[in-house]
Amino acid sequence: MNRFVLLTFLAALTGCENMSVGVGVGIPIGGSVSVGGSVFTTPAGQSANRRVGLVLTDQPISVHIEDVRRNLPSGLMLVSRNAELKPSAILKVTEIRQSVAFTTVTLGKPAIGDEVVEASEAYLKSVEAGLSR
Repeated sequence: MNRFVLLTFLAALTGCENMSVGVGVGIPIGGSVSVGGSVFTTPAGQSANRRVGLVLTDQPISVHIEDVRRNLPSGLMLVSRNAELKPSAILKVTEIRQSVAFTTVTLGKPAIGDEVVEASEAYLKSVEAGLSR
C-alpha cells in the first residue's frame, strides 16, 4: 500500500484531518508553538499582532484594510511599524469607510507604506514606552 494513502487513512481514522505530515519521516508540519501558555503563543510563523493593512496617506492618516470583512470598531488602538518592524506610531480608529480606516495619531509619526497591526495590551504598553523616549 502506498505510504501516503496509509498516512492519510491513519490521520482520518484518528481525527487529524488538518495535520500535514512530512514526506517519508512522519514529522507533523505546522500547528502551534506553545511556551507555557504565554500571551505571545501563536501558530508557527505567524505574528502575535494581526496585520490590518498599510498606511495610505499621512494627512489625514488613513489605513487600507486588507480584509474588509474584519470588524474594526471605533476607538481600536493600532500600531504602525516600518519595514524593520520597529513601531513608528500608535493610531486610534475614528471611522471606517469601505476598505479604509481613518485614524488619529496618539503617539509617534507613521510613514506612508508602514504596516499597521492590531496591538495586544502588552505590545501596546511596550510601544508606548519606546515611543515616549
